[in-house]
Amino acid sequence: MTDKPFRRAVLHGMAQARPIWVLSDRVSVIGHLEDQDLYIADVTVPPGGGTPPHMHPAPEILRVLDGTILFWSETDKGALEVQAKPGDVFTVPGGVPHGYRNAGDEDARMMLIADRRMVDFFRDAGSPVAPPPGPPSEEDIGQVMKAAARHGFTILV
Repeated sequence: MTDKPFRRAVLHGMAQARPIWVLSDRVSVIGHLEDQDLYIADVTVPPGGGTPPHMHPAPEILRVLDGTILFWSETDKGALEVQAKPGDVFTVPGGVPHGYRNAGDEDARMMLIADRRMVDFFRDAGSPVAPPPGPPSEEDIGQVMKAAARHGFTILV
């Protein structure tokens, strides 16, 4: 007999996900491994949406599901910008400057795999209410900046 608690497989249905809007991006945390610090989320990025250049301690894996995403990252050889299409995967180690943008005319969608630190940031920085169309308000930007500081994120602009 083992002292470990019983482990089980779990179906995390999309209907159970509660969307969080971080500025214009919709992040729906779908599920996680109960005994690990690993989460999966669906991220929808509207045309023109994305992140400014930033870095954070948490690593992340992003797989484009729909649309086209322009990823930017700082490398040992300088800045790198790549265009990713459905099926492409972009991996970011913790502490590496990066960002992304939807330069297309339609929503783009990505699958995100990250640890609890990233999910905690989304929950702190975001809102359960969809933002109005157009650029984010100064108040919304300020909320994200404060949350970034609380979670060890650095915005590079």
